[in-house]
Amino acid sequence: MRILIHALAVKKHGGMARHLTNFIPALGKYGSSHQYIIYVDKDFPLPPIPPNVTICQETVRAASQRVLWDVSRWPKIAQVHQVDAIWNLLGFGALNPPVPQIMFQRVPGYYCRYYLEAVDTKTRWQAYLRRWWQAAIMRKSAHIITPTGAMRDMIRFHHSDLPLNRFSVLPHAYNPLALEGELPANILVRFSTLPSEAIKLLYVGHILPYKDLDFVLDVFAAATQKSHAPLYWFLTIGRQDWPEGYDAFVEKVRHLGLEQQVIILGKLPGASIGGLYRACDLVLFPSLCESFGWPMLEATSLAKPLFIADTPLNREMTGAGGVYYKIGDKHSAVDSLFSLLSSPDKLQEKGQLGYRHFVQTHVTWERYINRCHTITEQTLKSDTVVTTIPHSL
Repeated sequence: MRILIHALAVKKHGGMARHLTNFIPALGKYGSSHQYIIYVDKDFPLPPIPPNVTICQETVRAASQRVLWDVSRWPKIAQVHQVDAIWNLLGFGALNPPVPQIMFQRVPGYYCRYYLEAVDTKTRWQAYLRRWWQAAIMRKSAHIITPTGAMRDMIRFHHSDLPLNRFSVLPHAYNPLALEGELPANILVRFSTLPSEAIKLLYVGHILPYKDLDFVLDVFAAATQKSHAPLYWFLTIGRQDWPEGYDAFVEKVRHLGLEQQVIILGKLPGASIGGLYRACDLVLFPSLCESFGWPMLEATSLAKPLFIADTPLNREMTGAGGVYYKIGDKHSAVDSLFSLLSSPDKLQEKGQLGYRHFVQTHVTWERYINRCHTITEQTLKSDTVVTTIPHSL
């Protein structure tokens, strides 16, 4: 089988970069029985390339260029390479594909009301336009893969004409060995200066409007007033994600007098993240819009409990390993956080329950690639579409 893979929009950093970096080498397990042609951005740092993978690098940055490229060039590329199927890894692709195409849907912002309510008017209308365009492509696609049932349900809420059996739920593959790295020496020094009784909270991710960090900062500030043990909150956010939001967050930290307790570490190398998780006691995950949520997976893989916004996706990802708070309800969130931090036994129990959920639901890279092929082969064999794949697989 020859498969053409669209990955042009993958950036250097983030969850999709992490996914593609592992995805490409995993394709090598098939040897010469399958051939893959992958289109990536010229700036993407390539991992080791197996012999059965051909990499084609191009630069298509502007949205208008991408639409034109997908409509005019992508179908011709598929014909030139004489492929059997197309995998579009980021939710866009050909409007009239010459062979069956599988869409991997990963961007929740076009469908999540919390994102749409948080952004400015121009960004919101751009999201509406892209949602409309994605819907047109999905209707022309043989099958759609989402990493969670919640992501699938968000899409079908807006596009109910897309039948349920055209979707498969396939969680992102994950290798826990990726978290075996240690903290850099300068950060280790910072941890070593904390009081022995300190409770360390952690947020791993970006600062963006729908991440709801401002709300959690209010909750943290209130919890510091109630807690007998000193609380510290470490964040891996960077100003480049959202300059005005970052500056406002830093100013609010200063206004609340929490400069010594809210510690922004900036972006860390991927190998260091495991050491950071292990050094902290509780992971905060307030994000309201995700298609998957890597920090939840990483935290549960290391038996770290989570204090988490109560959304369907977050419950799907974390199970009993999370303490959930009602979105926007500051008083109940403060009470829940204080209760959790006051009970070391409950922290440990939640961590173990989260780890159990991780073991039951996580997917290895070998299984992930196998499932992609199973979906593709069944789609090629029949005009009907394959059944949804449960997380237990």
